[in-house]
Amino acid sequence: MIKLLLKSLLFSAVFLLLLHFVVDPLFVTRSPFQMAMGEIKDYQKDEVGIIFAGSSHVYTTYNPEIIDAELKTTSFNLGSGAQRMKTTVGLVDQMTQRYQPEYVIVDVFPGLVYLDKGEKSRSLQVNVIDQMQPGSETLDLIETYYQPRELTSVLSPTIRNHHEWDTRLLHRDRDEARLKRNVRGYGSSNRSLFNSNNDTIEELKKYADFNAGIFAYSSDEAKRWPQHWPLLIELNEMLKERGIRLIFTTTPYINWNQNKDFVQYTSKVRKISDSLGVTYLNFVDVIDQLDLEFEDFRDYGHLNNKGAQKASEYFVQFFKQNKLPLRDRSGESSWIKNQEFNFEFLLQSYAGNLPFTFYPGNYQITDSIGLDGLYLIEQQNGRRNAVIKGRGLNQFVQGQWWVHFHEIPYDNDQDRLSEISKTKGLNREVYFRQGETVEGSEDSLMTISLPPSSIEEFKRIILFFENKETGQRCSDGLILDELSAEKLSDLNKE
Repeated sequence: MIKLLLKSLLFSAVFLLLLHFVVDPLFVTRSPFQMAMGEIKDYQKDEVGIIFAGSSHVYTTYNPEIIDAELKTTSFNLGSGAQRMKTTVGLVDQMTQRYQPEYVIVDVFPGLVYLDKGEKSRSLQVNVIDQMQPGSETLDLIETYYQPRELTSVLSPTIRNHHEWDTRLLHRDRDEARLKRNVRGYGSSNRSLFNSNNDTIEELKKYADFNAGIFAYSSDEAKRWPQHWPLLIELNEMLKERGIRLIFTTTPYINWNQNKDFVQYTSKVRKISDSLGVTYLNFVDVIDQLDLEFEDFRDYGHLNNKGAQKASEYFVQFFKQNKLPLRDRSGESSWIKNQEFNFEFLLQSYAGNLPFTFYPGNYQITDSIGLDGLYLIEQQNGRRNAVIKGRGLNQFVQGQWWVHFHEIPYDNDQDRLSEISKTKGLNREVYFRQGETVEGSEDSLMTISLPPSSIEEFKRIILFFENKETGQRCSDGLILDELSAEKLSDLNKE
């Protein structure tokens, strides 16, 4: 009986160890936050200059590529979806025990009252708990949010996400590809409010004025704000003891600039920060200086890539204008390595590595287009950008041109084609878009927004332009594939 009991205990111990160290990591929710927490582990205690923490408003606002290059620092964006203030405090507590950043930037905004009472946001706190080390901070969060009957799901991502085993295990490589452009936690998006499928431009016009004050909190919700104030004080005391500077921020949000409840909340944050001697940057107060346009928002509460660039650049200028001390890390190997993976570096490096050639054929304006580069950039939300480089691309954004983009996968990847392509019996993904161009000194860059794809490598990519009215193809454009130059002539027979 004793032997049987010992064997059972041994088997249980081995099972739990395998579950925790082998299986659980496979079922953890993949996100920019999870990727950033994995990446930061490679850094030494004194190699991180700035840590950003807060909800999704944080990871859609602060782009470390821009901030690090300008401030010569190394920052990590540890924002996560619906991250509650108490969760932020616990996360910051652990991270500042393991690292010694010069600054911790914590975002506070009135929307936290919604997060505090929402069931969905309660469930999302496990995404942070998954990445935290066992300790009093982690146990405190678990006791705050969850009932004893929920502990197995909270403690084990495998149990929690077991119904998604096919996605988590069989297609994990696709998830990795979707997140490979993660930049130390920044969650990029090219989506604009005007591209929303749920709203028409006419319906959105009523939101065009940032100061409209459409959104408002009820008095009941406003009464719940004071529960945040002790947490702000706790954060300050904790970081002050550890010799780390704290900055509060409130990220841009449409229509709340003149909202009385919003002003009431941020005014209280301002009073608390002033009494504590903590810097507070309220972006809504300076929204005109940011030169934000309606199209800079991905939705009513979050910035897209263009908006994040403006906000990040303003954050840099705020640091410089206020002469906030910050160590120059430009000589550190980790900083140098990070700069090599910046967006501009990728564009330059891809140009010499992609095997491209012009497709033989009868073109009318190929010379004036001057196509000489095609770059595929994958965003963290799964969507992609095709960036075309050429001298005369601006002539194709007059409204009468389609940009055709064909992606042909290898034969063993045909099953990864979209359902639409499979239904039509196509051996490729076919997209037609209107491109957007950005003028340069000598060349133009045209960007085309593409949907997510589970195909990681393509056998061939074909690009050409078509007149919407006449159907005339003015250029068969650019072809990229694995074939040698001698075989290119065979492609013309397709």
